[in-house]
Amino acid sequence: MTQMSPEDQFRQSRIYAQGWNAARAWSLGHGPAAAKPATNPYTSEPDKSRWNEGYAGRIKVDAPQTERRQLKWQPTK
Repeated sequence: MTQMSPEDQFRQSRIYAQGWNAARAWSLGHGPAAAKPATNPYTSEPDKSRWNEGYAGRIKVDAPQTERRQLKWQPTK
């Protein structure tokens, strides 16, 4: 694998963030993000995969919160 330039690394980080933000925007408006990503604006690699990684990364953040919301408080005896 070839070494990416700092500019390419930055660009890939921004693409990841776009995917992450797409899942976050969905979860803020509709609850936990759907497992199948929203429309990925990137059609070529490696951008497409990087956006998907960001989307999936946000879904992992949503999962524990969803589980906590489903727990019901019960008093201790």
